[in-house]
Amino acid sequence: MPIAHFQPQSLPKSLNDRLKPLFLTNLGLAVLILGIAIGIRYPILHRFERLEQYLMQKRLALVSDALIQWAEKLDSSAKAEAIWTEMYDYMAQRNSNFYEETYSYEGMATSPLDVFGLLDRQ
Repeated sequence: MPIAHFQPQSLPKSLNDRLKPLFLTNLGLAVLILGIAIGIRYPILHRFERLEQYLMQKRLALVSDALIQWAEKLDSSAKAEAIWTEMYDYMAQRNSNFYEETYSYEGMATSPLDVFGLLDRQ
């Protein structure tokens, strides 16, 4: 009986040929994971961006309102100081037009004061 020589039907694949499907599968999974990460991350970041803009708008509105109130308070304080200065001048010089110029009927009608008087101790 003759000795048979083993002849393979196909040659063994090289290492590159065997790793190629594994590499393509891993590449596909990496692209899929990256797509999911971007797809989930974008709406979340966009929502946080809108929330941050909304909060900043509210804070800016509060700051703006506070500045307006401060300016109005400063304006009324300056007017009150000017009226007290005019009142002092009236008491010193007896300007007869002081009442009509400073305290009009319309102004006193909206004022929270019911009675107003000046006392001259001289």
